[in-house]
Formats: sequence, structure tokens, C-alpha cells
Amino acid sequence: MADFKIGDTVVLKSGSPIMTVEKVKDASISCIWFDGTKKLDGSFPPDTLEIYNSDDEQLVMVVG
Repeated sequence: MADFKIGDTVVLKSGSPIMTVEKVKDASISCIWFDGTKKLDGSFPPDTLEIYNSDDEQLVMVVG
């Protein structure tokens, strides 16, 4: 299990949007994320989360 800190970016191991850790408690990690402009939040058991690594995704830049 990772040691999560406020401000870490995380995802659910099963897949999810990129979330930001807002609060850390022993049995619960509170996260926030956005769906467009709507702010969402939820709490998750630490074992269900992993640190998000942007190197895992291929970034595509469109130049117009």
C-alpha cells in the first residue's frame, strides 16, 4: 500500500478519472476530481488506490 499525501494524484486500481487526494485518514482517502466544470468528491479505502503516473499515458498534442 502506498503512503498517500494531500495533493497526490491518484486513480482507482480498477480505473477512474485522475483524482487529487484532499484528506488522509487511516481507513479512508478523500479525493476530489472534476467532470467538466463540476467538482466531485469521494472517499476510498487506501488499498483501492494507486499513485497516478503520467508516464503511463501517451500524451497527444494537437497543433492548429
